[in-house]
Amino acid sequence: MRWSAIDRSPENISCGYLLELVTDLHDATYCSDRGQGILLRTPEYPTRAETEHIADLFRRAEDALYSPNGENALGEPYAELYDIDTLVDLYILQEFSMNQEASGTGSTFFYQPTAEDMLYAGPVWDLTGTWSSPLLNFGRPDGDHTVWQTNALSSILTIRSDDGDVMFQSIPSFLSAAYMHEELRRAVCSRWSELSECIRQVVPNTEALWEKLASAVYMNAARWQQDQAGSLADHIRNINGAYAALATTIRERTAALDKGFAPDAAMLYYDANGGEGVMFHTQILSVGETAKLNEAAPSSTAQTVLISEASRTIFETLSISVECLITPPSEGYVFTGWNTEPDGSGDTYQPGDEYTVTQKTNVLYAQWEKE
Repeated sequence: MRWSAIDRSPENISCGYLLELVTDLHDATYCSDRGQGILLRTPEYPTRAETEHIADLFRRAEDALYSPNGENALGEPYAELYDIDTLVDLYILQEFSMNQEASGTGSTFFYQPTAEDMLYAGPVWDLTGTWSSPLLNFGRPDGDHTVWQTNALSSILTIRSDDGDVMFQSIPSFLSAAYMHEELRRAVCSRWSELSECIRQVVPNTEALWEKLASAVYMNAARWQQDQAGSLADHIRNINGAYAALATTIRERTAALDKGFAPDAAMLYYDANGGEGVMFHTQILSVGETAKLNEAAPSSTAQTVLISEASRTIFETLSISVECLITPPSEGYVFTGWNTEPDGSGDTYQPGDEYTVTQKTNVLYAQWEKE
């Protein structure tokens, strides 16, 4: 924890906080046991008592959210520490827009408006890295808008430069952890049914506006002496082409989430089973559908995560390596496959095998053997 040694003792420290999830721990006000940094935006210069208050609330809420039964060690359920309505809306927005910052790498905010021990999600901020995030594709084709995005953001990779410095490291996504709870999934599906019809009107409602926006974009470029190649008509045609691509993306994403939030939707999770790290399957599935298992399997050494050719070009340009963060329970153990039961008594599968999902929640457990 970090606080300001200032002579200020507010009468009430129980509310009035705005905090941002960050990965730069040098700036963080508090760092959780899971490596999640939070930066207090309000108050800007928190006292020790204020820092300890918000750190305690965040810790209890995070512990409950990541717990398999949804409760922390004090028996507090996450549904009493997070405002579920705002959490559900945040998840849907991040999943729909495929926001690459949804894992808590920045621009994700929570606030505590009252003395009640509850965190509210919001306000929404900085959705610039949406619908196209090649560094986080995890092996899927670039531009594929038919997969889980937010549920794939978890502690499965780190990106290093040639000299070994960490350039990017994904951390356990609190939204992925939340979506593993069946009751929250039901709330998300119910909310999606309310919102989806409005979302379907986004494209037709903006078609008439787009040409006016194109002219404004052209004038903005002229004002700031940006590239002015071609006439206004050429510029409008280019803008209309970009809009057409955006419209296609919105339609594809809406259709994909119609499937993902349907009553027969199924989730496939990978349990490290004593090892460290988390893996999620990106494919949106229905009960009875066959999926290809993630080939970025854990081993005694770091493994390369599969990446698309489009992403490979970016990785090579940046001269970075990708490592899988799932590791064995201890040295001397090797990964032998996935099993439907923790003790290995169920069906065994290898990375790349086909697996048919049989229920709404499907879990495969890593199997480890001593060398």
